[in-house]
Amino acid sequence: MTNDCQTPNPHRFFCPTLPKPRGSNDTTDRPEPAGGLDAHTDSPVSDPTCTLGRQESHHARKVLRLSVGDTIELFDGQGSLAQASIDRFDAGHALCRIHAFQHHPPITPSLTLASAVPKGPRADSMAAQLSQLGVDRFIPLQAEHSVATPSPAKLDRFAKSTVESAKQCRRLWLMQIDKPLAPADAWADETYDLKLIATPHADPLPDLADQLHGSQSVLVLIGPEGGFSPAEQTAATDAGCLNWSFAPNTLRIETAATAAAAILHYPGLY
Repeated sequence: MTNDCQTPNPHRFFCPTLPKPRGSNDTTDRPEPAGGLDAHTDSPVSDPTCTLGRQESHHARKVLRLSVGDTIELFDGQGSLAQASIDRFDAGHALCRIHAFQHHPPITPSLTLASAVPKGPRADSMAAQLSQLGVDRFIPLQAEHSVATPSPAKLDRFAKSTVESAKQCRRLWLMQIDKPLAPADAWADETYDLKLIATPHADPLPDLADQLHGSQSVLVLIGPEGGFSPAEQTAATDAGCLNWSFAPNTLRIETAATAAAAILHYPGLY
């Protein structure tokens, strides 16, 4: 076993103001082949210093008890990763010096999960799990049978949890949190190459792997407790959504959402 395998990963911190490489172009729309973050470039940055926000700085100094000179990693949630060290602490902020910079394009196909939201803390847990599973975009659905609509404060909590889960699971692109939509507004988006609607006891999709392999963007719709209404189900099918059954039993919202994300990101499907 090499030393690299024995050395723990440096602590990672969220830094949305991470400097961009010198002379870099916007690469956020460059697709990456499915299977991992292998495509990246090392580039010098125009400004080799950056400052962590107050909360991240507090976590570094007071919780993790890091010191000047300690090696850390910084990410901006948009595919950029920097190897850095703590230069100094000043007025409640950690000032960092960047030593190496990489940019990783997003993995394809991108996965948008549009789902009804369960009540209470189950929704917060679901958002964090979807982030860990690599979902690119989460749309809360306001369906006919929905019993909960996330407030702006709850959407803010979802967004904060995506940062924490990204640090924990070491993903470089933050999951986007959208405002609630009606199901029809979600499936009317024609930018998706493949649209799936979770439907208990539907016929299997024998060519799902082939369809995923040829897609750049995938939408999955998860209904509320009791499912989508017959009118919604018919409208979804008319809009090109494929009925998809991926479990033998009827699942709770958060179980169905996380199961769908896990299945669609299984490497063996591609």
